[in-house]
Amino acid sequence: MAPITLNDLVAAVAGQYAEYCSGTIDSSTTNTITDAELIASRRSLKGHQLVVSGVPIGRITAFNDATGLVTFAPTAGAAPTGSYEVFPIPRQEIVRSINRAIDTAGHDFMVSKTIEQPWSGQYEYPLPDDFVAMLAVNVVSIDAVGRRSLSPLSHFEIGANQDNRTLIMRDGQPYYTDSPLVTLMQFTYLSLPRHVTNGSDTLQVDDNTGARVGVDSPVLVEFLTEMALHYLHERDAQRNPGQPESTMHYTAARDHKQKAEAARKRADQPRVQRRVRRAPQNKQR
Repeated sequence: MAPITLNDLVAAVAGQYAEYCSGTIDSSTTNTITDAELIASRRSLKGHQLVVSGVPIGRITAFNDATGLVTFAPTAGAAPTGSYEVFPIPRQEIVRSINRAIDTAGHDFMVSKTIEQPWSGQYEYPLPDDFVAMLAVNVVSIDAVGRRSLSPLSHFEIGANQDNRTLIMRDGQPYYTDSPLVTLMQFTYLSLPRHVTNGSDTLQVDDNTGARVGVDSPVLVEFLTEMALHYLHERDAQRNPGQPESTMHYTAARDHKQKAEAARKRADQPRVQRRVRRAPQNKQR
């Protein structure tokens, strides 16, 4: 499965929450766009947010189902072109609900990540802030033509102090390799999902160093989608307590939370933990 993009997840949440659509602009003016794919779509788009090429440009004030013409305000400085999306609520609210869902995912959806650090000549290496458990350590040697060779490091310990975790090497020092031009330390470890960036196109895991990797777990994606919908409906239910529409949102919030918990139960975390336990020489403390 290819890494899911943030746009994919936002569209999935928006599409289940209310009317959502996307497409390519056929023609436009400074306050209208036209897409033939919207003709006879029977959509209710008035009041929705219009986003063009990832940038919110205004609210829809009118929609002509017969011609696919969307009118928006305020007037843009130039006629918009490219791809567009129509959101029932502001896109940033959907991303905020996804980030709350990521917080809720917690340890049940740890993500495997790989990072590399230059060989420093030292026996100890600080680990990233999001480190949970080590899966593998390799010494990476790169020769003059760019060929990479990996040497597994089987004896190491994970030490901890008040501020961070440290990998302590016990054997397989890089200077045993055959005169590489570059030597790296490669760490593969489990981390917790972190917040996604509002303007980013990719649903990512942030290791607090600027390096990011894609999340491609189908169960995690399902959990985040359902939990984000739970938070959105819960928010709406609290706006008009006692009203029929509030009851409808409370019911939807409950149903989506139940689906999220069902996805959590299907998460194959025991298999991941067995991978960690099959390395008896790795002393983690």
